[in-house]
Amino acid sequence: MSLQSGYTFEEYDKLNRQPFANFLFSLINHRDKYRRPDTSKSYTIALDAVYGSGKTRFLQMFQKMVEKTNQYSIIYYGAWEHDLYDDALSPILALLDTPAAFSEEAYKRMEQSLGMRALRILKKVGVSLLSTKAKKHLGEDYNELIDDIKELFSEPESQPDAYDIRTKCIAEMQRALSSFTKEKPLIFVIDDLDRCNPSFAIKTLEVVKHLLDIENAIYIFALDMRQMRAAIKKFYGQEI
Repeated sequence: MSLQSGYTFEEYDKLNRQPFANFLFSLINHRDKYRRPDTSKSYTIALDAVYGSGKTRFLQMFQKMVEKTNQYSIIYYGAWEHDLYDDALSPILALLDTPAAFSEEAYKRMEQSLGMRALRILKKVGVSLLSTKAKKHLGEDYNELIDDIKELFSEPESQPDAYDIRTKCIAEMQRALSSFTKEKPLIFVIDDLDRCNPSFAIKTLEVVKHLLDIENAIYIFALDMRQMRAAIKKFYGQEI
């Protein structure tokens, strides 16, 4: 998804930030040289600057720059717009379930995959899978949802519980996304994390780490590290 702005470095770079963008793009291109020796499949970058210093404008121009190269897919997610919700996963799933997240051809293939159905199962009912509340909320869509769930399992007559379904859905979603990032790496920009309430900020980080840790995915977190440290202390305690 684009920030839908006309800002480019060529026209609006009054603060001469093109060199920083070039460095960031080079870092992404050569990320395997700088990868820490851990088990992460994805690559994560923190764009650290205080509030009001122009991170969002920089990312608007950076996105245009990346799009011109046609080397990566790039998605923008403004976390602060969604922090009134308790669930940090659903708005990210909603973003991924849009044609703007991928090329038209890739999205059409994604539409036909089990991974997209799995993504939509998670998006529709979240942690309340197969609950009576979900059935009441979804109405006629509930039966279609159940059919999709059965297709995810090799034994259609089995009765998987909510945990099994959620685990299977996440695995299928990761498999589907991985198939597309192999063709074209994905840059996922997560902005304004430092403006979110502490709980939502931490949960967003956990969603990316545990559920969206896929090959050839690059996450750029735009934040103020001081504010993020305060959020961590608020969430986990002063000693963490």
